[in-house]
Amino acid sequence: MASLARGQVTDALRRLRQAKAGATSLPAGDRSRAALALGVALASAGRGTEALLEGLEALARAREVSDRRGEVACARFLAQLSEASGADEAAGIWRRVVE
Repeated sequence: MASLARGQVTDALRRLRQAKAGATSLPAGDRSRAALALGVALASAGRGTEALLEGLEALARAREVSDRRGEVACARFLAQLSEASGADEAAGIWRRVVE
């Protein structure tokens, strides 16, 4: 994420993909966080479809371990993605998950 903040998008994506790959044997909560971080980076890079898939993966893993905070973070991210793509109805649905 530090690389992303410095504008080094390619490096950030490479590192976050590696982190996600390295998390495959970790608990679902860790896999959720890795997928969400990669999703945020992908969204920053303008790769909305890939970001959406990572966000959904992150949400699934958060729900797998009943991580409400993780679920809320993922739903907020998915709402932002939906809104950015002009899917206001979908964004509203994701926001209701947070309530």
